Amino acid sequence: GEFTAFQLPAGRYFFQFASAFKASDTYIWDLKRGESSVFDTGLTIGGKTEEPLEVILKSKGGTVSGAVSDITRLHPFPYATVILVPEKGRRQNLALYKQTLSAENGTFSFTGVLPGDYKLFAWGSLTPGAWQNRIFLQRFEDRGVEVTVLERIEKRVELSVIP
Repeated sequence: GEFTAFQLPAGRYFFQFASAFKASDTYIWDLKRGESSVFDTGLTIGGKTEEPLEVILKSKGGTVSGAVSDITRLHPFPYATVILVPEKGRRQNLALYKQTLSAENGTFSFTGVLPGDYKLFAWGSLTPGAWQNRIFLQRFEDRGVEVTVLERIEKRVELSVIP
């Protein structure tokens, strides 16, 4: 279970899973360099000999599923962009965000979610990546639905689309 990355330019790096893990209940629990966690702050590379990075994976992640309805809450809303956003103190860590489209019947599901506190949002139309912008998210903060994810537990959430 080892990997080596050669000749990385100096800078700060964050990690995300490859698509092979997205359908499982596996998630990154932590990233450590020595005794320090670098999961939320990013891994800084450059200048000196670096300590190895330890990637700690866990299975038994939580599941968040539900359905998106139109603003009247009477009809399912297909193909809404549904975003699971970590609590404010961890939003710099893009590995904690999850994105999907609601199905034709409005349903959605996220698996392998790191236990913790999140907000769910559903937009009818959204510029790709806009949800990664702190200022953009602040405009819609009151429209998100809070959810606490627990290990091996499925949380069901009903969302109303943000037009």
